[in-house]
Amino acid sequence: GSNYAITKDHIEALKDEIASAALLVLQMEIPVETNRRILELAKELDVEVMMNYAPTRGVPLDITDMVNILVVNENEAAELLGLPSLNIKKNRRAAGVIRNLGVDSVVVTLGDAGVFFCDYIDVFCLPAYRVDTVDTTAAGDTFCGALAVGYVEGMTVEESLRFATAAAALCVSRAGAQPSIPHREEIDQFLLLHP
Repeated sequence: GSNYAITKDHIEALKDEIASAALLVLQMEIPVETNRRILELAKELDVEVMMNYAPTRGVPLDITDMVNILVVNENEAAELLGLPSLNIKKNRRAAGVIRNLGVDSVVVTLGDAGVFFCDYIDVFCLPAYRVDTVDTTAAGDTFCGALAVGYVEGMTVEESLRFATAAAALCVSRAGAQPSIPHREEIDQFLLLHP
């Protein structure tokens, strides 16, 4: 719960760090007002932002053109669109509608069904890697962290998504939150064995 104690004043003190970031990764476990201020600063400082819109908590956040990459699962996508539920594989337009809010790219995670990607040029799905699932704790955070790594390292969109999907597959194949998060070498080795 300490995340909820982060205020806009904390963020103002970090302006130099934000300005030097290659990519700013946000999620909804800090107050909405704090996230909004971070987004404003990032836009002002011309820093790209990846927002993992989780947990939604039923609290809206204006995500318009201040977010470059939006990562959501199907439930979060439905909430953003004001729908009770959503099957992104059956309704590919949904990601386009979210993208039209002003976001450059939308990534919808589909659990063991893979990932859906949509930007102004490409729309595609990638399958998930098949693993024996032990614990899904931290899978979303692992996916987002690995996606950010791929993006910052200059991987293509597809390479970044495969890297992130591999990291999440490794994560769910073992128990725990932090202990389940794979090291870089593990992800690279997994990708070599599962092209």
